[in-house]
Amino acid sequence: MTTLATDSQACVAQAIQKVTQIATLPEITAKIIQVVEDPKSSVKDLHEIIKHDVALSAKILKVVNSAFYGLPRQVGSVDRAIVLLGLSTVKNIAIATSITKLFRGQRLATKYSPKDLWAHSLATGVFCKLIAEARGFENPDEIFVAGLMHDIGIVVEMQVFSNQLCELIDSASEKGTALCEAEIAALQADHQAFGAGLSVKWKFPSMFQLATGYHHEPMKASAPGQIVAAMVHVAEVMACHKEIGFCLEGTDVQEEALELVELPDERLEELLGAFDEKYAAVESVMN
Repeated sequence: MTTLATDSQACVAQAIQKVTQIATLPEITAKIIQVVEDPKSSVKDLHEIIKHDVALSAKILKVVNSAFYGLPRQVGSVDRAIVLLGLSTVKNIAIATSITKLFRGQRLATKYSPKDLWAHSLATGVFCKLIAEARGFENPDEIFVAGLMHDIGIVVEMQVFSNQLCELIDSASEKGTALCEAEIAALQADHQAFGAGLSVKWKFPSMFQLATGYHHEPMKASAPGQIVAAMVHVAEVMACHKEIGFCLEGTDVQEEALELVELPDERLEELLGAFDEKYAAVESVMN
């Protein structure tokens, strides 16, 4: 291992330690992840955890009954929501709800606020879901949350390196240069590394670790995970195309990632057209 790699790992470890002292993953969310990742778990097991958190129960029902899911009739109970949507989807809603609380702060950069980063993350999540559905992906809600949290490494930087991050984003925005390169030069690691580090610390599923750690460099992920990273990468570029929230210049799609996603240009154009309605539906319940 090179000295540069060792320094980067040490920097990430120190930053994760600091940020987890500032923001902790809610205990109930950690329990939900643990239950859902256990193949022996049942609907009853998950409901036993959720029913004790009134706010989370209300949030789940609000999301389930939104236009984002488009169910034919209203769902009035959490156990029914779990039966209809499945353990994994309810887990994803719980994670998404927890993540929203992290996107707070005074500023991100001169042009951008934490709300702008959240809007961009939400847009990327929506495009992830649209791409996943178009490809017949087994669990599009999982990839939705993966897209939602892809830039969580920037949240880490926002908490730990606030002043430096503002300068880096301002400079990258002004010059149209890559943020990741500037981050590595100034901080010894980029937001992909910080995001993956936090995902590991909080024991998020491997899909989320892939999304946070490789969304700018999907081909550097291990072969089984490249498709997830590629989908998030393409979704982020599409979100930037829509110019929603935090988006730097010079965000270009990688041809190798497009090939992995396996959707023709005309299909991607259709997804761009379908985006606004989907985004409005989820924004109304997630914000």
